[in-house]
Amino acid sequence: MPRFITRTFNFATPWGWALSGLALIAFIWLIVGALGGLGFRFDPLDLARKRADRAEDQAVVATINAGARSREVAGERDTTRRVETARARIHQAEAIAADFTTQARAAPDANHPLDPDRLARLRLADERLCQAHPAVCPADAAPAGDARDR
Repeated sequence: MPRFITRTFNFATPWGWALSGLALIAFIWLIVGALGGLGFRFDPLDLARKRADRAEDQAVVATINAGARSREVAGERDTTRRVETARARIHQAEAIAADFTTQARAAPDANHPLDPDRLARLRLADERLCQAHPAVCPADAAPAGDARDR
């Protein structure tokens, strides 16, 4: 064998050490691969368990998020139903008020002045209603002289 080859691959030289180290690493990988093919698993850092824990945590977060979204949708439906109910009640109240206004204007005594005692009682009742439910009364409600002014 030529002398430069025996000098290059001599284990006492740096090239020999590098070549023997590579050969050892290749042999270890070959053994680990063969054992893996036989069903043995080599996981010294326990990466499979960490991946499984991470996947389980993601599943829990996804379940929580799905529950929150379903509660949001249910709340939105409930709010929509309540708003529609309130709108229907407002429309009914407006229709009743319009009907009573039409009936009051068409009444035979609509143009006669009210009795001052009755007018005072009506004003007191209006004030009490406005105090109990301020949202019902307009903010710039001016006191009326009699029923014709309203």
